[in-house]
Amino acid sequence: MSNLLGIRQAAAKDRRLQVTALFHHITPYLLKDCFFQLKRRSTAGVDGVTWQTCQRDLDNRLASLHERFDGGNQT
Repeated sequence: MSNLLGIRQAAAKDRRLQVTALFHHITPYLLKDCFFQLKRRSTAGVDGVTWQTCQRDLDNRLASLHERFDGGNQT
């Protein structure tokens, strides 16, 4: 959880900081930890996906999401 705290602190310290400069702090483990902090009984998101639906094949979903972060961060 310390990586997420570090991201929050960096963003709060310098509002002009580009989020892409913080992507190296986002790991699949951090994404999974954040996912399990979500309320399981919340309504579906704007995409219509519920927590339970997203939990199916979670590791592959998070790996794909992380790859998209990493791919968007390349120069």
